[in-house]
Amino acid sequence: MYLLDTPIQCPHCWESQTLLVDPGEEHQRYIQDCQICCRPIAFELTLDEFGIKWLNVDEA
Repeated sequence: MYLLDTPIQCPHCWESQTLLVDPGEEHQRYIQDCQICCRPIAFELTLDEFGIKWLNVDEA
């Protein structure tokens, strides 16, 4: 198992940070707190054999 390292921007504080994605499932949806402002961020993403195919980052 390996993790994909993906840069994102928080929709609350607009700070850049890194999102670690487990490529074990093709479609993922979850909520994680911002590493900077601690407000919840909703992530939805789709993976393919090359990495992240589609990523949506929004306020939760």
